[in-house]
Amino acid sequence: MKLLEIQAKKLLKIHSIPVPPNGGSVKKLPELAAALKRCGAAPWVLKAQVQTGGRGKAGGIKTAKNPAEAKMIVQEMLGMKLVTAQTGPSGMVVKELMVEKPAKISKELYLSVVLDRKTARAVLIASRQGGMDIEQVAETDPKAILRFPIEGERLEDFQARDLLFRLGLVDPDPKISKERGAFFKNTVKAFFALDAQMLEINPLAVTDKGELLALDAKVTIDDNALFRHPELEEFDPLASLTPAEREARKAGISYISLSGKIGCMVNGAGLAMATMDILKLHGGEPANFLDVGGSANVEQVAAAFKIILSD
Repeated sequence: MKLLEIQAKKLLKIHSIPVPPNGGSVKKLPELAAALKRCGAAPWVLKAQVQTGGRGKAGGIKTAKNPAEAKMIVQEMLGMKLVTAQTGPSGMVVKELMVEKPAKISKELYLSVVLDRKTARAVLIASRQGGMDIEQVAETDPKAILRFPIEGERLEDFQARDLLFRLGLVDPDPKISKERGAFFKNTVKAFFALDAQMLEINPLAVTDKGELLALDAKVTIDDNALFRHPELEEFDPLASLTPAEREARKAGISYISLSGKIGCMVNGAGLAMATMDILKLHGGEPANFLDVGGSANVEQVAAAFKIILSD
């Protein structure tokens, strides 16, 4: 289950990871006034709550200096189709905004905890280059990427100290350095406590007061572990999916929308991947990944055809 930023930050705050104050979400214009009041005095940052990166460049993050500007932004953004490099030309419709207090930033870093399939363990990834696509950083400046393998579901003290040193976060005040180390430790603890597959903070901000702050957050929870997390029941597990992907999930079919024009319906995930590889090899572009599974019934096959043809 992929969480929206506002949902991810709520969980981070519970796990003692500092996030900017926010006034909650706005799904309709009448909800704006209360959200602004909860957030505090102007200015405010209004952020489109959609599952994609690059929102700022696409016009999905804007600052309002007064209630009138905030109203104009809400009217403009709610219902708009946000197109980024990650969404492709189809874009994503904005159905919800978050109202947040802006932070005074001295520098931006990158931080994430992910599962590393090669080593079969979790790994903490960090970089001094935050606020941008980490894949791009890895391609242009691979030495800028720091990796710390996690043992025993925690970040060790020596790893935290090494991380602070290599990120340039060691402070003359031992108290500040200790607080910064605790931020990284708590991030790793949250990753395991939530049964996450990915926890990304990008950018990780160092404020003008020297505090670490999660300016943006992405969290993906393992669907197979949701039964262990009743606190996540308030979040819609289908919210991050396209309409076609929602229908597939309800039908018990594995489906992912893609940007090509060749529909694929295959029995078996491995064969589905191989089919897509062959299409790409010969210059084709698959429109989807679809695995009906080894025990699909008539209804599931019919649903699969309907989903493919709806694209």
